[in-house]
Amino acid sequence: MRRAQPSAGEGYGMHFPLHIGSEVAIVHVNGDPDRPLIVGAVPNAATQSPVIAGNAPQSRIRTGSGVVFELDDDC
Repeated sequence: MRRAQPSAGEGYGMHFPLHIGSEVAIVHVNGDPDRPLIVGAVPNAATQSPVIAGNAPQSRIRTGSGVVFELDDDC
């Protein structure tokens, strides 16, 4: 199934793989049920958001192995 990415094109782009247990939001292009498109992953009990009350001002990317890329606007 096709999946929207933040940036994609020939020879460039971003890729963030979906992990087992990921819940996704799906739309159908032009309402066509034969053209599903994943538009995002939705946090749930199994795959919780890396953002909590204590780090809400931070923008974070956290990989499955625990590597964190963080931008902190409160510094």
